[in-house]
Amino acid sequence: MRVCPVSSSRSGPGPSKVLLVLGLVLGMTAVLSTLAVGAFLWSGLSGSLPSDAELRKRFQDHRAEFDSLATMALADTLLVGAGAWPLTSVFIRGTGAYNRRLTDEEVVSTGRSAYRRLLARAGVPAISRSRKGDAVTFVVQTSQRQRKGICYSKDPPPYSQVASLDRVADYGYVVLAPRWYLFVELRD
Repeated sequence: MRVCPVSSSRSGPGPSKVLLVLGLVLGMTAVLSTLAVGAFLWSGLSGSLPSDAELRKRFQDHRAEFDSLATMALADTLLVGAGAWPLTSVFIRGTGAYNRRLTDEEVVSTGRSAYRRLLARAGVPAISRSRKGDAVTFVVQTSQRQRKGICYSKDPPPYSQVASLDRVADYGYVVLAPRWYLFVELRD
């Protein structure tokens, strides 16, 4: 009696090859995702700051929103700052030296949800209110070295007034309108 070798009737690659291909696909996906997130974050910090002309246009196109935001923020004596991305984040002065982030329910119940709508319309990611309550700062963009934006203040910023901020290396401001300024400053 002759015994014939048993032949495999399976078709396709074996389980070890499938696992290898699956591991490679998942690994490449993880690497590419990490690179994409890194590039996104790097571009936000390494991109050039907007020109004075761009900021002037944004301010003129959205003057009503900027006026409303400044009025709201100055009247909101507990406000430290508010951001619109990805969700509305509002920080108020807490007890002692600590600030407190409001819950979503507190943002809505206190009427502070309007910050998000107005910030989005104005094309500004966030605002902050000075401790003395005499200025509201709209940081429009931050680079690795500087930040540039728009400020509403009863007094000019504590920097030198210049004709243009487009080539200022450290600190400066330009008058936009009464009590409104463009500013550039070094990052903290």
